[in-house]
Amino acid sequence: IAQNTISKDMLSNYFNDNEMKLLLKEFDIITLQDLSNYKTNLDNQKLDILLKERFSKDKICEILPLFNDRKNDEKIFNLVTTEATIPTIFEYIIAIAWCYIDNFNKNRILEAGLSLDSEMLPKSHAVGGNADFIYHYKDHSLMIEVTLTEKTNQRRAEMESVSRHLGNLLLSLETKVQAQSYGIFIAPYLDKNVLNDFRSRLTCYYENNTSFIYGMKILPLSVDDLKIILETNHTYDKLLEYFYSLLGSKNTWGSKWYNNEIAPFIKGLINV
Repeated sequence: IAQNTISKDMLSNYFNDNEMKLLLKEFDIITLQDLSNYKTNLDNQKLDILLKERFSKDKICEILPLFNDRKNDEKIFNLVTTEATIPTIFEYIIAIAWCYIDNFNKNRILEAGLSLDSEMLPKSHAVGGNADFIYHYKDHSLMIEVTLTEKTNQRRAEMESVSRHLGNLLLSLETKVQAQSYGIFIAPYLDKNVLNDFRSRLTCYYENNTSFIYGMKILPLSVDDLKIILETNHTYDKLLEYFYSLLGSKNTWGSKWYNNEIAPFIKGLINV
């Protein structure tokens, strides 16, 4: 079940099979929801072991800088898995990093849209055409986009897609939640003009056939920034007010905003 797409109709047939019903009952599985809960609990148990034995916070801090240089691909394969591409592994490691930042919320890994094998290791990345990660909180939603692209490739691949994904997310939210929601863009390399484009979205309209938004907020972070956040044990609930403050800056020059405000703030966490 964990590795195959099975329709609800097929699962319902299992529950109508007397022999299968007896087998499932041994695991206290009576309904489809029981089965879903059982799998979630099993996945969480596997994640607990995996994070403890292979991907501790210290280990994630060791792996993250390797993505700064594609010459490290072989090292990354050896440390994580050889069954997924480097971009997919990057998404996986970022999801684990966010789990730690978000008060060790393992659901952030399960909610990342990654295809995981029976050992909870990555097989494929999030489905194309959608945001990489969307996390819903009490009063806001957060979209996280990650990439390994650089320079011209980053401008071509990310400038339109990130804002489109965030725009579509914002349009789907209630007005009150929409106003507090934003995106985070994470990459080893941050292209100046990608930063400028993202910051310019503060004053752009985005619409569909029924509604529109004015402005969207995107916070860029480098892999090294993320590593500092992890090393200094700052959690998302404590960082959020500072992120809002950075997003609310009057500086609309994206590259200078990052270099003069965001990067110094992150480095300053070391002394807090």
